[in-house]
Amino acid sequence: NFVAATSNQIVVGAFLDDDQGGEAGAIYVYDANNLSATPTKLAPSGLDAGDRFGRSVAATSNQIVVGAIWDDDQGSYAGAVYVYDANNLSATPTKLTPSGIGQDDQFGVSVTATSNHIAVGASLDDDQGKNAGAVYVYDANNLSATPTKLTPSGLGANDAFGYSVAANSNQIV
Repeated sequence: NFVAATSNQIVVGAFLDDDQGGEAGAIYVYDANNLSATPTKLAPSGLDAGDRFGRSVAATSNQIVVGAIWDDDQGSYAGAVYVYDANNLSATPTKLTPSGIGQDDQFGVSVTATSNHIAVGASLDDDQGKNAGAVYVYDANNLSATPTKLTPSGLGANDAFGYSVAANSNQIV
């Protein structure tokens, strides 16, 4: 998803924004109760050309979650996810890059969030076969905790598990 909304905010991804280099990306956060107000444009420092920050977005009343699928800090196109405090947009976001992420995994291709969990798709993860995919589940209230990696048995090459994710308070799909 390139757009997410809560009762107070609308978040729009602009993953081809080039203010920090070609296709570094950005997001815009609108006040859902005053659409005539100027949106807040966010892009964390340290983005590189081609990171595609804003390729996926999710929002809860407390957090804004943003995928940067071509971040290369863990390898070319490995990916990363940034979590913002929805109530303090000027605060530095938390950058998530789990151990084991590697080249071409595209961690952050999809994101979803609830008040308790953040799920992140890495549809080109190779642990179960080339581009079989994986989903990482974080504790939304403790982002420093090790995420749970989901890779169901039976995945095979090119299954792209995690290309899209969704969640409610009881399930992650």
